Amino acid sequence: MNPIKKSFHSLLIIVLTIIMLSATMMPVLATEGNQKHQGPNPENGNEGTANSQQGSQGPGSQNHSGNQYQGNHSGPQGQQQHQNQTSHDGQQKRYQYRRMNCTGNNTQARIRSYWQCNNSIESIEIDFTTDPEPTLTVYYMPSGTISDIQLTFKIALKNILEFTDKNHNNRYDLSDEIHSTYLFKSIQFANITYDNITTANGEDLLQMNIQTLDGVFTLDLFMADTLSMYNNQTLTPSEMKLDFTIQNYPYINNTSKLTLVLELMTEHNRSLIPESYDEQQGYAQNETALSINSKHYSGFLSWLNQVVVDGISKPLTATVLDEEHTHNGTVEKIQYLSFTYPHGTEIIHDPKIGVISQSIYPDLFASTPLSEIISNITIALSYIISICIAAVLFFGIIFLRRRQI
Repeated sequence: MNPIKKSFHSLLIIVLTIIMLSATMMPVLATEGNQKHQGPNPENGNEGTANSQQGSQGPGSQNHSGNQYQGNHSGPQGQQQHQNQTSHDGQQKRYQYRRMNCTGNNTQARIRSYWQCNNSIESIEIDFTTDPEPTLTVYYMPSGTISDIQLTFKIALKNILEFTDKNHNNRYDLSDEIHSTYLFKSIQFANITYDNITTANGEDLLQMNIQTLDGVFTLDLFMADTLSMYNNQTLTPSEMKLDFTIQNYPYINNTSKLTLVLELMTEHNRSLIPESYDEQQGYAQNETALSINSKHYSGFLSWLNQVVVDGISKPLTATVLDEEHTHNGTVEKIQYLSFTYPHGTEIIHDPKIGVISQSIYPDLFASTPLSEIISNITIALSYIISICIAAVLFFGIIFLRRRQI
């Protein structure tokens, strides 16, 4: 073999070695690069989210003054969690962080829940007030920052109506005869109370309670910082459980029914769905929901189709009432929802409000961002192409050497 061919073969061997080494190292380098470009770590602080947990003013919030309840509610002493956790469906969730913070006074409260799970960072804030009537406002921030509110809606408790079901359809209609009205904005409420409770499974819940001074209506609110079981219901960190209790209502008619009327205010689309999101994911049974949908995200008010009346479970019916009116030259659509309850001394009903979480509901969202999927595909293709080139060069060298023999 002449020196030129010999040098050429040596060069090919060097190139082959470099390519094979590059192909071997490429996935490692790419993996390290992905780790360096992951989202912010809550333990290291996250501007606009973790810092805002310390009672700073968030979206649609009031200035909480007076006697304040303040507690970072995320396990012992309210500190964040950093753990590997297996959910109820057996799915392993890695690098999970949670913070839940509650600030409030006698008539107002704000709960902000922030979490990171795998590559998802989310935050939900719920503001609650009893002035002038019990009202819950939900804000969803899929990136975890206050400046990125992608979904918001407000639910206000308006009144309890005692009525006669004239058409016997077991629900309240505008044409039904009303006997008495219990108007919440005209009723005095006791101060909000706050408590941390532990479930039978050892999970921590935040509980808030309000009740009217006459004792007729009580509202308990529960929120968890992880998947929890309470009163045979699964509660996720992206929702709040509401327990309505009506006791010793001053009936005028002995055969009348009661309906609790709620007002829903939002700029987003609304629709009634026969199965709640929790039911679709296997977290609940026999639930209906009112869905609130923005362009990419969804919230909900869901409820069991059963109500406990004097200790007995009975069917519950709901009515959606629409009304349009003009305000400042624009047409606004306000949607009212009423829950109809059978006649009884003690009535207990437990709906939920929340959002469709990107990390709690893996079937509804891609568990891996599209950019990361594309990056992983690119890395895999580069690896395969490198191996193919190396193989071609290797067998090419062998072929050339055999021809020279």
